[in-house]
Amino acid sequence: MEDKIRDQLAANLAFIERGLELIEKEYMLENFYGTKGFIDILAKDSYNRFVIIELKRSNQASRQAIHEIMKYVGLLKRKFKVKESEIRVIIISTHWDELIIPFSELLSQTSYFIEGYQIEIDDNYNPISKTKVAPIANPAQRKFSLFHYCFYCEDKKTVNALTEIIKKATKSIGFENYILIHMETVKRNKYPNPFALYFVPMCYTKEQYREILSNISRNDEDYHIIEEFEEYIENDKYNGIDSEVYYLEQALYTYINKKIYEEEKNLTLGYFFLESGSPEALTGSIKDWSILEILRFGFLKEDIRLEDKQIILETMGLSGGNSLLFHDICATKFKAKFKEIRGSVKDFLKFNDTWQNDIKNILDAHENSDALISLYIYNPNNILEALYTSIYTEGKTLPCFEIIVDFMGGDVPYTLIYIGEIRWNGKKASLKDIVNKHFYNNKVNILMAMTIHSIESLNPLIMQDLGLEFVTNSIKIEGNKKSIYKSTPALSRTKDMFDFYNENYKFIMDLKEFFDTTTTYPLYFDGVAKLE
Repeated sequence: MEDKIRDQLAANLAFIERGLELIEKEYMLENFYGTKGFIDILAKDSYNRFVIIELKRSNQASRQAIHEIMKYVGLLKRKFKVKESEIRVIIISTHWDELIIPFSELLSQTSYFIEGYQIEIDDNYNPISKTKVAPIANPAQRKFSLFHYCFYCEDKKTVNALTEIIKKATKSIGFENYILIHMETVKRNKYPNPFALYFVPMCYTKEQYREILSNISRNDEDYHIIEEFEEYIENDKYNGIDSEVYYLEQALYTYINKKIYEEEKNLTLGYFFLESGSPEALTGSIKDWSILEILRFGFLKEDIRLEDKQIILETMGLSGGNSLLFHDICATKFKAKFKEIRGSVKDFLKFNDTWQNDIKNILDAHENSDALISLYIYNPNNILEALYTSIYTEGKTLPCFEIIVDFMGGDVPYTLIYIGEIRWNGKKASLKDIVNKHFYNNKVNILMAMTIHSIESLNPLIMQDLGLEFVTNSIKIEGNKKSIYKSTPALSRTKDMFDFYNENYKFIMDLKEFFDTTTTYPLYFDGVAKLE
């Protein structure tokens, strides 16, 4: 049957696309590494590109199609030394049930120009109509939301009761994927409620959020949640798709919390209160808590491969999602993971062009090496806040990074360590000048910019006015020898941050006075040595 359909198509290639010219049916490709390949129809298009046309009629044949197509592409490239841009692939089938998933995955993983068509045939196997096949959208990869919710409870009984309430509330609206962490503080003098229930949802797609919210609106006449948030989405539409997802997430979690409090009124619970959380907040406070149990729901429960430690690290956003800290490790041979790290680092450093470019160059340099790469990047995008907190932390909250590249192959293993830091070019710093130039002559606007997160985009300009620069250096360790591997020119013409603090004493004192009197930092750093 396939032969008859193939012959009909080969005789009338215009049915597929105008401008196609037949090269040969059943075109044979030699294979020195295995069995020969036979392309159903090899043609060329109006741009003189090879067009591989592969016909699959039965579901059984469909399952083999992707393997065969990639084999033909590889053999064609080897035979004619053609560029990838000179090859097209067209898959034609009467049945796509078994083919649509591998077809969609192939399109997402390759840059080849690949199309699919579903055809109908008459009793004589003549193609009579065709429909272009749209690939299925890739499923969202596992990613925890940046919105966390912590219920501080006076006893375990309240934690358990709230757990059941959340399970009931989420099940009623079809929200399945999330975790609940039961915790007990190890610092009872710091937290009035010693137990906590930490709720972390998984990220959904925009379409999934809308579907859930639409169902809520249909089933709850008093809560037209989509309509209430549409105005925010419309006003913020020029900020791109992320802002829409942001508001949809907020709408959903607002409703879930509403259902929790409605249900809580019907029960006798101990005292509890709710605080919003984030990956950054969890990272900063996790040391104060002992994890008693992690409850998983949805696909997280089914994935037995996931360990609790990995879930906690992902919840903290250390490999993507945390705006302050990035930490990950990867062997270069794992290409998919390496690519993932590239994308995460680029997003993490979106307000730091210097280090984004430096780290890209580091990863480029070692991508094809046999090495293990560990990355630790601390990049607060508010240099004023970082300079202030560093007064109490002896510089530990200043931007920095360390990338360790271990080369274990070869006769003599060695290690490269790349170090990122900020340095001072000698320009005198003035808080008054910074406020006048960037915050409309009002210090309070610093806090406003921090609240609405506009401080991040101002940060590079503020650093420039303070005379601060991001620099990258590296050392090589081979055996017992340590040597400078590469040194940035900025190192020789700049001073370290110890000099900045010593020579800009008034600026530091003005900065300290501002944050001491307008934030709760003094409570957080209570008992820590202060700069006087």
